[in-house]
Amino acid sequence: MLWQIYKAEANALTHHAHHEQDPWQRQQHLSEALGMYRRADDLLKGRLEACREKGLALQCRLNAACLALQVSALSQQSGERQQAEAVAHRFANAALELDPENPHALLVLARLAAGSRKSLAEQYLRKARMWAQKRKDEDAAAQATELERSLQTEAQLQVGSPLVWVQKGTELFKRGEIPEAERLLKEAVDYMDQQAHGGPIEALSERPSRALAFDALEALAECLAARKDFEGSLECGQRAAGLLEVGASQVPFVEPERSRREGLLFLSLGHAAEAASSKEALSFFRRAAQAFQRSDSRPALEGTALLEFGLRLVQEVDAGDQHSADLAMPTLERALEKLKLAHGQMLKGTSADNAGSQKQHGMASERLLRRQLQCQVALCSLHLSMGDSTAAEEVLSASRHLLEVEYDGPSRLEWASLCGKWAFAAAKVGRLQEAEDALRTKWKLAGGKDPEWGQDGPDMQLPEGSCPHPDGLRLQQEALQSLALVRQKVQDAVGVEDAMSRLSRATPETSRGEVQKEMQHHLQRLAVDPQSRDAASAPHLKAGMSSSRSGLQVSLLQGGACLAALAALVAGLSVAQIETMNSIVWPFHIHSFQTLQNWSLAFK
Repeated sequence: MLWQIYKAEANALTHHAHHEQDPWQRQQHLSEALGMYRRADDLLKGRLEACREKGLALQCRLNAACLALQVSALSQQSGERQQAEAVAHRFANAALELDPENPHALLVLARLAAGSRKSLAEQYLRKARMWAQKRKDEDAAAQATELERSLQTEAQLQVGSPLVWVQKGTELFKRGEIPEAERLLKEAVDYMDQQAHGGPIEALSERPSRALAFDALEALAECLAARKDFEGSLECGQRAAGLLEVGASQVPFVEPERSRREGLLFLSLGHAAEAASSKEALSFFRRAAQAFQRSDSRPALEGTALLEFGLRLVQEVDAGDQHSADLAMPTLERALEKLKLAHGQMLKGTSADNAGSQKQHGMASERLLRRQLQCQVALCSLHLSMGDSTAAEEVLSASRHLLEVEYDGPSRLEWASLCGKWAFAAAKVGRLQEAEDALRTKWKLAGGKDPEWGQDGPDMQLPEGSCPHPDGLRLQQEALQSLALVRQKVQDAVGVEDAMSRLSRATPETSRGEVQKEMQHHLQRLAVDPQSRDAASAPHLKAGMSSSRSGLQVSLLQGGACLAALAALVAGLSVAQIETMNSIVWPFHIHSFQTLQNWSLAFK
């Protein structure tokens, strides 16, 4: 008979839906099954006098009510959710018309009322438990017990405990009150881990409880990372990630929110793993990129995740894994595409009306442009490591405008560092004038001041007693050393003297003699005619170093590696090797000059 065909198709679709991993596909299959049960019920309505048909109709209506509940839980739109709940309510009441004491129908009504009408839900639940005991229906009794526990947990959350702790802890973390935030979040996690409250967290079955547990673990992982407990942060983060796995229990969030939250979580896990020197960092960044791609979220998020993943792949290439280059190149190119798209969308957005919005708009723009420059520098480095200087020059040309971004905010030093890396790549392919421009930009962003270079205020000499940012001073010193080498390469003796004079004023007086000697060594290596170059450049060096005023009482010069790196460009070293050398710190009073001399000998 036709109703039997509909019922069989509905059962098959339901079985298939429960094995479907994708939530959207599962919702579609369940909706189709629900439609089949409705057709079967319509055909059975005229035959309810027979006891057998009445039982079959009751089964169809109960199945339809349960399926409608599942469709409601998977629905992403409020309209779809309300419609599914209305269907569930209608079929549950229709089932009670056939069997007024059916506990399963009452459980459906109790679940529907649990969200907004708790007292009505409790009434349905009491009747369902009573009728289940009367009929000795163990399945209905177990469901009633589980639902009762869920309602009690939600009631506790409303009056205090975990929900309030998580909300308060998250707010405190955002305000920077890490210890108190950590205490509250740990309290929430410990509470939900207790067996008396349905724990451990991994055993929670209801979506609201699992969502709250995820929020608590995610925020706690951030707190632990903020105080450098990266191992603890990884442990909490991985527990949170486990809640997102599709399995027997409900995932905390429906798509696309589930994938978006997964992407954000794995971005944090990647940074924590890297700080903990864990080998999993690369896989975490990969999962973050994949999650954002699934969620089809904002291009800024996907671009950021792809950039982080691509940068780590470049590190793998630098470490000798040339196969990683095959994945690094398209990853970085897609990251750049997404970041450009995000910036374009932001510029086309509504204009900010107040000062606060304008500031946020400017910070978002700066962040996207800085990440674009990161991406371009990495692509250029990758091309150079593969011996493709033509492609590297194309990247340099495409990113030259990013060095002209005017920015005066907390990320100045990051911009300065990127300008230095861009300059290294430009010098590698012989674009020395552009390298010099980038180095001057690096110097200015790091805090160098001189009216002759387009900066307001006095030169780099600071008032007595002032204390410059140590990283800023280090970047200034690196820029000036590199600038002297670039100018030496183009035989600009006056420019070399100028850079050396500025470097002298940024160097402690006790270290100037050592700096002079080391700089002379590297500058002489770059001379076209060593004899004439030595004779021409030595007086400039000595004059520049001797004319300096009393030195700054600041941290020691740490740019020996930078000197060696730019000198190495002439010898044809790869950008990967240069970046490795640039990461080495050379404090004059700790290590002997023999170390730097060995590097210099290796460049020949």
